[in-house]
Amino acid sequence: MTTDLRQRCDNAFWNYAHGRKYDIMALNEITSYHGAYSLPSDAEKLLKEHMARYNIFRQIANVAQLDTFDSTVKIITPISEAVFVAEAATVPESEVAQESLKVNSYKIAEILKLTIECVKDAKFDLPSALAREFGRAFGVAEERGCITGTGEFTPYGLLHDEFGAEVGTTTETLTYDSVVALYFSLDAQYRKNAAWVMNDRTALALRSLKSDDGLPLWNHSNDTLFSKPVFIAESMPDVDARNKPLLFGDFSFFLLMERGDAVMQTVKKSYILNGLIAYYGIKRMNSRLVRRVAVKALQMS
Repeated sequence: MTTDLRQRCDNAFWNYAHGRKYDIMALNEITSYHGAYSLPSDAEKLLKEHMARYNIFRQIANVAQLDTFDSTVKIITPISEAVFVAEAATVPESEVAQESLKVNSYKIAEILKLTIECVKDAKFDLPSALAREFGRAFGVAEERGCITGTGEFTPYGLLHDEFGAEVGTTTETLTYDSVVALYFSLDAQYRKNAAWVMNDRTALALRSLKSDDGLPLWNHSNDTLFSKPVFIAESMPDVDARNKPLLFGDFSFFLLMERGDAVMQTVKKSYILNGLIAYYGIKRMNSRLVRRVAVKALQMS
């Protein structure tokens, strides 16, 4: 798409969003297969920035942009290592395991209602407002799906018994020793780039844990555990029986797959009599832990 056409499309989109007269030919250039319209690039960028604030996995996972119609991705798993060899010596060949991962398209949606008076106000920044609100709502929903998703209308989350993180250790109560056991249940190669994921209440409990020698578990100077960063996700469960309140691992092996860009359309008929314009936003994604041994969970018994 040329720069001039891109500008025409952007202008048409925002005129459409404001309820003004718009260039229908230009707007049709950005029609998605959902029957809605792709956000202009600046708004899409701002939306993703806000999604990253509300979904920690956009900060620590492997985020991939897939074509809307992709149905599989190739996962390569090396099963050998590089070695030192003498000059002119035979170099060993690596073996790899290749897996085709089916990528479903899971839909996140929200309807945002604004007053017509607000939208028509020349001082109101509609592009930023839509990007911020949809970014917050989509980010919260994404993070929840990445953690608790069941595979039915949602991705398989990290807590899923079959496709999520492996159980590293099981304990009746959350103790200093149980956290140490979880840390060392993860293979050393995955500990190099590892992080912790928990909710606020679990973090509060860990901040007070000490070893038998009185050494605190939590490093209060930089908020780390064993020098590994801590990420707070409120969708993580509490420290209750049969829950998995703590994750530790290398989340670069957790793949968050975006299925095309976010799209939006206005909905007027149902709301205009009440002085409102509604914006229907849609985002499609999937996620999967592609190497289960890379992330371990603490299981409460």
